This record gives sequence, structure tokens and C-alpha cells, in this order.
Amino acid sequence: MTDEQPAPPPRVSWVHSLFNHERKVARPTLSALNALLGGGSTDPAIGVHAAPDVDDPSAVELAALPGLSEIGGVARIEAPGEAPLAVARVGRRSFVGYRMDESGLAEVHIEMDETAAKLVIGNDRGASGHLE
Repeated sequence: MTDEQPAPPPRVSWVHSLFNHERKVARPTLSALNALLGGGSTDPAIGVHAAPDVDDPSAVELAALPGLSEIGGVARIEAPGEAPLAVARVGRRSFVGYRMDESGLAEVHIEMDETAAKLVIGNDRGASGHLE
């Protein structure tokens, strides 16, 4: 007989999406996105920059973001006149995005337009929600 206890199950903290309440985002994902926005990571495997001359920063072709080709991937999107946006793929057709503003990390509404293979990014600053 041994006195060893079974290892406790891994504990991952989750944050509910402000735009889709059925969706949860893992805190490690938020940490990776925060690092992308804060310059905390220069690892090209973690961050992929979209071309700074994106024609329409509200609709970005998914093919331009190879970092988002798989679930769990993250990417940074930059466009002139826009604050950088960090995006994570959390499902086959599900994405979450965050921008850093004066109040902290703010969620940005993102949907996938499957017919055009583009991410549609909500630009309405009033609609973004902040993490607590």
C-alpha cells in the first residue's frame, strides 16, 4: 500500500465572452493575447502580423493570418489608424478578439464570414466590453 494521493485534475480558469455568453475563453489564451498586444512576445510561432496596409480593417481574409489556421492559434492584426487587435481561434468557426485601450483589455466582437473566408471585426468602440 502507498500513501500517494491521486494528482488533482488540472484547474483552468475560464472567462465568459462578453458577446457570446455560451463561449468561454481560457485565461492562458487571454495571457497570450495580452502578450501580443503588450509586446511581451516576439516568438513568430505565437504572433503573426497581418500586413499593415489591410484594405478594410473590419474584414480581414483568414488566409492572411496563418496563425489562426488551427484551433488554439493566435494572431495580431495591425491596420493604419487602428489599435492592434489580438485574435484567438477558439473553435472551428469561433474567434475572440481583444484590443488594449486606456481601461485595459477590451473584447472586440468578431464573426467569421464563411462564404468570403473573412473575419468580420466589430469596430464600434462602444460595443466592446472590458474584462474585470
